[in-house]
Amino acid sequence: MDAFPQFYANYKESIMKIVIAADSYPPDVSGNAIFSQNLARGLRARGHSVHIIAPSPVSRPYITNVAGISEHRMRSHEFAYLRGLTLSVPWEINSTVRRILQGINPDVVHVQSHLSVGRVVCKYANELGLPLVVTNHFTPENLLDRISCCVPKFIGKLLADMAWWDLANVFQRADRLVAPSPAAIAVMKEHAHLGGGISISNGVNLPVYQAAAQKAEKDPIPHLLYVGRLEKQKHVDDIITALALLQPSTKLHFDIVGTGTKKEDLRRKAAELRVIDRVTFHGYLDDDALIEMYARSDIFVNASTGELQSLATLEALSSGIPVILANAVGLPHLVSPGVNGYLFQPGDVEALSDYLEDLALNEQKRKFMGKMSLDIAKPHDFEKTLDNYEALYRSAQEENAKVRQHLDAIDPDYVFPQE
Repeated sequence: MDAFPQFYANYKESIMKIVIAADSYPPDVSGNAIFSQNLARGLRARGHSVHIIAPSPVSRPYITNVAGISEHRMRSHEFAYLRGLTLSVPWEINSTVRRILQGINPDVVHVQSHLSVGRVVCKYANELGLPLVVTNHFTPENLLDRISCCVPKFIGKLLADMAWWDLANVFQRADRLVAPSPAAIAVMKEHAHLGGGISISNGVNLPVYQAAAQKAEKDPIPHLLYVGRLEKQKHVDDIITALALLQPSTKLHFDIVGTGTKKEDLRRKAAELRVIDRVTFHGYLDDDALIEMYARSDIFVNASTGELQSLATLEALSSGIPVILANAVGLPHLVSPGVNGYLFQPGDVEALSDYLEDLALNEQKRKFMGKMSLDIAKPHDFEKTLDNYEALYRSAQEENAKVRQHLDAIDPDYVFPQE
């Protein structure tokens, strides 16, 4: 809570009505979707009234209640050139979003993305005078990975610049701006020119992963784990190349958890490099199976160049295993090199292979680094994340109330503009 004045710590007594708007929400599989659901469930468990506004997974709009959380699903479409991404079209959901916000009259609105639903929710939160908090989980690489056609590098740069400009145009309306790591704050400031951001970790349910790790039985052969989408920016092909560079006598098995458009390419690469017998593609795993996979693993690796934090890495730390991470964006703040793992420069497969060799051959070092990983995970406990967001919501409420009082003092007849 260092980022907040101390008196915010006392604001725990009142129950809030909270709207969380996301362009990706389960059954979608993404870090954004998982965080949004975790946040909704955590806030509901604390007694708050929580409403979700998100695209429908079945195209048609509907309203449902899941575990006490009201889900308002917007009409949506799958676009041929955006693989696996379902989006709502703003002009189709304008009146619906406005009606929902007016009907709920929430104490705070929390938007997770600027793309479609988030854009419309930001617009009407402003017009209705509602406190607005936004959290950015987006980097242009996330979107470019979804484009089905090959994009020349200069076109990709142009699209990335446009995406940052668009993000700034939407998120500058917020009362509070959040990102999951200090690096993510710096990225937004550099590319979107948005200052004043606050870093709040996406958080992780530490006790669940720790308990599973304590009960797990390890395989005699060390297991290396990757969890995430199988797309270009994740650079899982570099991990397979590094695996092939190990000494022939070094025993290490690579478990890949996740799905994506590069799965078959990765399988072919493993076959070409003659390590296919040392790689297992597990596909998508449910929560219980994934927690067990972390618990039984010995080393975690993430070669991605587009992570603003990385929920999967937090889960690995919470499971008490060493991590080997690319030195890019939000990953470096999750590793202390030589203490709980290693950093390598993106694309440097020789260095990655050396680190894999070192940990594969040294069980005692793995155990020591695993204990250090637990220490690094502690500040990211999800209960602290909930504390921080509750405090932030209430500070936004207070500021919004002061603005209303000021406007009323100037002009008692003033009303927030309606479309």
